[in-house]
Amino acid sequence: MSYKTETIKSYDTFPEAYDKKFEDWSKLKVREVMDRFIANLPPQGQVLDVGAGPGHKAAYLAERGLDVLCIDLSAKMVEMCRKRGLRAEQMDLEGLNGFLPHSFDGILSWTSLLHLPKTRFYQPLQAMHDLLTPKGTLFLGMKEGTTEGWVGDDPRYPDTRRWFSLYTDEELRPQLERDFTIEHFEPTQAGKKTFLNYLLRPKF
Repeated sequence: MSYKTETIKSYDTFPEAYDKKFEDWSKLKVREVMDRFIANLPPQGQVLDVGAGPGHKAAYLAERGLDVLCIDLSAKMVEMCRKRGLRAEQMDLEGLNGFLPHSFDGILSWTSLLHLPKTRFYQPLQAMHDLLTPKGTLFLGMKEGTTEGWVGDDPRYPDTRRWFSLYTDEELRPQLERDFTIEHFEPTQAGKKTFLNYLLRPKF
C-alpha cells in the first residue's frame, strides 16, 4: 500500500535526520506529558511502544524501570532502537495479532496512527484496546488539524514523502470513546503545531 511504502521509505532513507529530530522533540516536549503516563503504570510494567521510531521515548520509559517492547515498520528505526539497548521488532501497527490479549500494562502510540488514512484509524486502535490489561493505559498522541494526505518537499528528507492524517479533538473523541474512557487530555504546543495527547483506559 503506497501510504505505507512511501512513508517507510522516508524513515529508512534518512534515519539519522529523524533520530536527531525526535531526540530534540523528546527532550523539549514529550517527557512533560509522558510522566503522567508513567504515573499510571505499575512498577516494572509491560509496555508496548507502537511506532517507536528511533526509541527515544522508549528509552525514557526503560530508564524509569518499565519493561518496553518497541515495534516499528521501518527496519532502520528498529535498528536504532536496538542500538539503544531496547527490545525491538519490525511489525506493522495494522497487524497487532502476534500478542496474547491483555499482554500489556501500557501502550504508547505517539504520532504513529497519524500515518494511516482516516478510514483505517479505528482497527489498530481497537487492537490496542484488546492488548491492554483491564487496568491498562494507552497514551495516544496525534497532531491537530483537519486534513489528510501526502507531505513532502522537506529539504531535510529530499525526494520522499509521508502520509499524515490530522485530527481535531472533536473528531477523535467519538472514536476513542467507543472502547476507551478518556482519563486525561492535554494539548501540547510546539511552534505552530499542536499535538493532542490522551491517556485512555480500556472499557471492558
